[in-house]
Amino acid sequence: MTSPSLDGELEQWCIADEKTPDGELQAALDWACGGGGADCSMIQENQTCYLPNTVRDHASFAFNNYFQKFKHKGGSCYFKGAAIITELDPKMDGTSDAQMKHMLQKSKLAQAAIKAKPPNGAKVAYFLSSSKATA
Repeated sequence: MTSPSLDGELEQWCIADEKTPDGELQAALDWACGGGGADCSMIQENQTCYLPNTVRDHASFAFNNYFQKFKHKGGSCYFKGAAIITELDPKMDGTSDAQMKHMLQKSKLAQAAIKAKPPNGAKVAYFLSSSKATA
């Protein structure tokens, strides 16, 4: 389920890409929590977001913290290809793993469509939601 923000835009989250190996996620996590400036105090042992204690979950937390903190200052959700943006709240309660995988795949397909370049420089409009279009 997508959530509109207070200003009417769809919220976005930056999460670890499920296809990225743990070693690459760990390197990106280390950067995000170190030189990147993400606040990773909540994923430390005995803190509220420590569990589940996986590299993927901790990386998603750190990536999103960085993204939310710096997206309006030029920060991105790239992390050397280890992360993706989704408009589907990754914390939705009651969502099965199968549902999350399906929603994540839809998000990846939408991102691929956004990144695709039109042939021969043609202008193409695509819709991210029923109310907004981008050229």
